[in-house]
Amino acid sequence: MTSVTPAPRRSPRCRRRTRGGHTEVVDPHPPDEPGTTMGPAERRGVLRVIIGFAVVAVVLPVVGLLVVLRGDDPAPSGPPELVVDGPYVTAADVGGVSALYLEIANGGGADRLVGVTSPVAGQAVLHATEARDGLLLMVPIEGLPVAAGGATSLRPGGAHVMLVGLTVALEPGDEVVAELRFERAAPVTVRAVVLSPAEVLDRIDAAEDPRP
Repeated sequence: MTSVTPAPRRSPRCRRRTRGGHTEVVDPHPPDEPGTTMGPAERRGVLRVIIGFAVVAVVLPVVGLLVVLRGDDPAPSGPPELVVDGPYVTAADVGGVSALYLEIANGGGADRLVGVTSPVAGQAVLHATEARDGLLLMVPIEGLPVAAGGATSLRPGGAHVMLVGLTVALEPGDEVVAELRFERAAPVTVRAVVLSPAEVLDRIDAAEDPRP
């Protein structure tokens, strides 16, 4: 039997190449050439940058869509939901004038205060207060808006209701009945307490400085 001797196994790290009659040993895994490859740290840095751009590309459109979908909170719609709070009137003599002040909160759709009546006055007129030439003037108005989801204040120095031609004297501590008429909502009846001038000033001071 003829024995066959296997050829020696060459290292996978080199191969022979003949060029110009000369035999060269070539490393199949030459060292990295400067500027052509990156080390592990550099590759990780590039991957972080690529992943960062990918995240931004996904997140920004989603955030933008959420902002568009949300937008500003819309004002309530539908019928008005009015609550009248804190009504009071100023003390006055028979035949004189008084003023009605109060707060109107609206949890529903927009409305408008268009009129007021009271059995203690011959006439009730909506007034706004305007500054002209350094003077504060009371100007009759046809109505007072009550914004959807908002509040409207009738207060000294602003909008108010003038009770003209009083049929009875209004003494501090008394109560005055008045009916508020609105453009959309049903009429609202209020009972306003009569305050002295000093008490009215106290309320003005408390509104300007709510600290206890």
